[in-house]
Amino acid sequence: MRAHARYRWEECGLLRALSLSRVYSVSCVCAFLLIWVIIYLCFIMLLNLSMSSLLANITRHLRTRHC
Repeated sequence: MRAHARYRWEECGLLRALSLSRVYSVSCVCAFLLIWVIIYLCFIMLLNLSMSSLLANITRHLRTRHC
């Protein structure tokens, strides 16, 4: 009787561990996606800043050249 109860408890613990691992894997995937989105947004912002500064430098250079 005790062995059967212990087996049932271990099975329950195993199921709990499996459900926890599933939750952890889902949270890891969400965190991974969130990190990639943040990196992507930072990259776009840096690209926009560099492009705008590059355009400003080109227009400034063209203006000074014409004047």
